Amino acid sequence: MDFRECSQMLRKSFAYLWIDSLCIIQEGDAGADWRHQATLMGKIYQNALCTIAVHAISDPDESFSKGIFRERNVGLVTPFASAASIAKADNTYLPVSNYYLIPEYDWAAGVARSPLSRRGWVIQERHLSQRILHFTEDQIFFECYETVQTEGWPGGHPVQSIGRIQRITTDLQALILHRADKIRYADQAAITQKLLDDPLVAWYRMAYTYAGTDLTFPTDKLIAISGLARAMAPFVSASPADYLAGVWVRSLPYGLLWGTSLVDRPEGKPIRPRPPAPYQGPSWSWASINWPATYHHQLHAQPHEKLVAFEGYEVKPKVDPGTGIADPYGEVEPGAWIKVRGTTYGIKLKWKTAKTNTKNSTFFMAEVWTGTGKWPTQNGQSPTVFPDERYIEGETSESRSDLRVMPMLRSSKESTSKWIEMLILEPTGNPSEYRRFGIMEAWGQMGRQWFEWHTGNFIGKNISGKREETITLV
Repeated sequence: MDFRECSQMLRKSFAYLWIDSLCIIQEGDAGADWRHQATLMGKIYQNALCTIAVHAISDPDESFSKGIFRERNVGLVTPFASAASIAKADNTYLPVSNYYLIPEYDWAAGVARSPLSRRGWVIQERHLSQRILHFTEDQIFFECYETVQTEGWPGGHPVQSIGRIQRITTDLQALILHRADKIRYADQAAITQKLLDDPLVAWYRMAYTYAGTDLTFPTDKLIAISGLARAMAPFVSASPADYLAGVWVRSLPYGLLWGTSLVDRPEGKPIRPRPPAPYQGPSWSWASINWPATYHHQLHAQPHEKLVAFEGYEVKPKVDPGTGIADPYGEVEPGAWIKVRGTTYGIKLKWKTAKTNTKNSTFFMAEVWTGTGKWPTQNGQSPTVFPDERYIEGETSESRSDLRVMPMLRSSKESTSKWIEMLILEPTGNPSEYRRFGIMEAWGQMGRQWFEWHTGNFIGKNISGKREETITLV
């Protein structure tokens, strides 16, 4: 179905128009209708004939003053024809071919990075809708599983057809449509098959992008992505109980090893995190932060061994007071925990500023100290420390000496690129109970071997006291 066919279909087939701000009771019922409808939003988008997305509006007041139709320069969306030629010896020119010049990043500027795409509630709307009309500042985009088309290119955007830009939307739709035998794009067959073999890759790609979007109420973090979780569930889980506040049991320990990026402003001051919010989820879940997260899929695809075992978990979905029903993919009660068996080691972090290699800006980097001294650098690099967003405290450079690390994964291939991934833990004050502080990665043969030698001879005996223990992550 192309752009024109969709337009004709919309004119003839519309029976209902859903606008959540009008179709959901906003006041007067103590939020009862909203709580009920929030669990159904995924199905609404997934079964809608077409979704209309307005990307050009950055302020809600603009929806009344400007709307989705506005004056614009059509020259910006019209392909510009250019003729190429070769200069001959007699100073004449030999025509070679005609070319069309098009903006390469119009999709990113108009849709992917628009104010609308930064809103948390829009994520599942974007990925579950079968067809979307994107109204941007300059033109209209039409997106479906098969293609992306624009006003200037109604037969298909050339950049899309040449580059086959892989969008997260097609990841999920490939899974949803698989049983209906509707998978297309022969050149994406390998990617699609990988997703079908391991759909968790698609899930975490979406979830970690979603972690950094904006929500008016941060406590909606799990509710606003519950439709996506419900759509993914048949492919990654045998039971709703296997969904642990955004992390799937099947993905442990990988689902715990997400990281947050310490990206700093040009003047060298760290970006301050959003103010602390009420309970959004346990510290070991990406749902507890309001910052983009990252996940090393390629690293985990390398030969490696697990260094921990999981002995139990408890996550209680929050009960809707109006219906008495708990959504297993929605908000959770405080107190969720996971029990992990492994070995922990005491460390100390000292923060210092450093320069990037590519631009004249600074960032905060952690020096890692153990009971035997400073962790050695390799090629000028210390172990990489990614503290969680809630611990990036403005311009602070205070050291932390109460932390521990628990090795989770270790490469099993003997090479100079040996690595080990660890959780950084912060004690809560209760025996053997910790909150997640972040992750730490040691790369290179020297770094990992130094750690393993010292943990075997000093740290494990003098600091940890136990070669193996069971801890509770909350």
